[in-house]
Amino acid sequence: EGVANGDIVSRAHLGLPLDMADGIHGQLNTRSSQEPNAAFLMFEARPDLYFGGHQQHDAGHFYFSALGKNWAIESDHGLRDSRVHNVVLIDGIGQGEAQHLSPSKVDWLGSEVTKDAAFASADLSRGYAFLWSSPMHYSWTNAEKDAIAEWRPETDPEVVKAFKGTQHWKCRIWDNSYWLRPWGPTMRGTYNPVTYAYRTAGLVRGEHPYGVVVDSIRKDDKDRTYTWQMHVPSGTQLVTLPNGMQALRQGEDGPLLVVKSLGPEAGKDAFQIEDGEIPMGRKPSVFKRLSIQRTAGEGAFTVLLIPLQAGQAPPEIREESGVARVSFPGAKSADEIAVKRAENGRPAVAIDRVAGAKREKVVEI
Repeated sequence: EGVANGDIVSRAHLGLPLDMADGIHGQLNTRSSQEPNAAFLMFEARPDLYFGGHQQHDAGHFYFSALGKNWAIESDHGLRDSRVHNVVLIDGIGQGEAQHLSPSKVDWLGSEVTKDAAFASADLSRGYAFLWSSPMHYSWTNAEKDAIAEWRPETDPEVVKAFKGTQHWKCRIWDNSYWLRPWGPTMRGTYNPVTYAYRTAGLVRGEHPYGVVVDSIRKDDKDRTYTWQMHVPSGTQLVTLPNGMQALRQGEDGPLLVVKSLGPEAGKDAFQIEDGEIPMGRKPSVFKRLSIQRTAGEGAFTVLLIPLQAGQAPPEIREESGVARVSFPGAKSADEIAVKRAENGRPAVAIDRVAGAKREKVVEI
């Protein structure tokens, strides 16, 4: 009684929370408000894998929507390849290209949810370093398996626990099919070893909500070309605003998404929109992506995703002593973003909201 039909399935009427942080399955979903066109970010890095299946090579993938537009999407069209997901590539190679081999589990490092933000962090290094065998009918009868020099049983304690007690380490993981074959333990092969690979991602709420994606990834002691990928819908254009910022636009009069790279290495970044395709059977997989490419010893990216209504002035962003200050014209407060990286590469992200002499912690992870 007293509820209009259109409100029955609204988020506000259902009482759905703005945030869902699931450390078991490695997923963060967060919104800036209950409004239909609110900013939305999803970040995923699965620690709950124990054997190969249909998972894709996309640990750390994120989606981002705002102002009624999808900005960061998935361009897989059936491909499991890292090159069609929103992950960092190293010299063009990601966490896997194999269609018949599976990704390994990664490590979920935790999440932090406050009234003004929601963030999560993951260690993706195992996702780059190893590929896993899939069930026998996939893995052992194709050339992808032969491209891996050496296979060993996976030693992760949770994986070992899943197989413990089975006869000769054999376990029929799926149902009674696929030629009735029992298959052995999860096997791993070395693919793209890294010194470290961390990603932290989240959403900051407020009058002007925005997303933040922080990467720290190092292959070795050599300079490498690191490509930060964000796949976008067909028709998306990259434009340069009068203040020099790069932004994405869908259509001529719609909203914009400012994509701002922070940090001392950001001056080396090359922004571009790329159309590409990857052969896949009879029909290639077609994708469109925004890439931020940098040649350096480390892929230390901090990228802001700032939605703007049509005609809205962009924020002013100033960086000094490792702190980026984000302030919108006419706003009563500004956000200060600090990213510090430990010797092992793991980033620590702290965001404060400053209004005059008042300083309030937004999030720290």
